Amino acid sequence: MSPASPTRERDTALLRENHDRIAEQIVGRERELELTLAAVAAGRDILLEGPPGTSKTTMLTAITREWGIPLFFVEGNADLTPAKIVGHHNPARVLREDYSAENFVPGPLD
Repeated sequence: MSPASPTRERDTALLRENHDRIAEQIVGRERELELTLAAVAAGRDILLEGPPGTSKTTMLTAITREWGIPLFFVEGNADLTPAKIVGHHNPARVLREDYSAENFVPGPLD
């Protein structure tokens, strides 16, 4: 196994510092914070679901403020499912024609 590069070690240290500053603003969501930071650091989009009052918005606000990145907030309800937000494949067409780009129905975040 090769040793970690200086750049990777520096990035890891910076991420740990960011984590520690953000964690000071959030109570009891250590695992969620680690997973969310990993996704954001990897440049991935994320969608959080959960009941009200479970620190979803607080955590994302702290992360985006720390990193200076935009936060796009969409408040959902029982009718606004993740598939309706990011898009979905038309089930009837998939059964007839299989999955394809033409069968995808984009959501507002697409």
